[in-house]
Amino acid sequence: MRYLPTAIATAALALAASPAHAQVITGPQSCVGGPVDPAAFGLAIEIVHAIIPPEQSEKMMQEMMESLLSQMEKSLAPEISDPGLEAIFDRKMKSIPTRVLPVVRKHMPSIANAMACAYVRQFSVAELTEINAFSKTPAGKHYFSRSVSMIADPSVAAANQAYMADIKPIMQSFQQETMDEVIAYRNRKKGKN
Repeated sequence: MRYLPTAIATAALALAASPAHAQVITGPQSCVGGPVDPAAFGLAIEIVHAIIPPEQSEKMMQEMMESLLSQMEKSLAPEISDPGLEAIFDRKMKSIPTRVLPVVRKHMPSIANAMACAYVRQFSVAELTEINAFSKTPAGKHYFSRSVSMIADPSVAAANQAYMADIKPIMQSFQQETMDEVIAYRNRKKGKN
């Protein structure tokens, strides 16, 4: 099944990003691990907004998802000889961004705030001040505005595809091992009933 490696990778990422204590981050007072300095948070959120401007966040996330999905499809998916099955798979892959974007839209403010919490923990107020000042220069604006879209650069895409191609056999083995264990577990469970 062509979609399974992608589905497993997506599920693994979703599980890794879904801690038991998931929460919406609304500002400096709700950073996980305790509140952070509001002034430092203000600097950090400006930096985050330089990277992902709120008015462009949905478009940027859609472009990033489309680029990553394309790279994954090219490197992870096995060949399908049936044109009908290939059409179904391609249509489903193309529908992922549209399905996911409402969730992205809902969570982007919290994600931006969470990124600001992380910046406050990683950088001093002096460093945040310098980074924020840089983000307002022409070079800084250009750097930050392009940082998310770098994933679509042909060199980055080629490197990602090579990496994903090497991951493919590991994912296939993981997929088979997982399916075998689930089947064995279900068979044992049926035997106990």
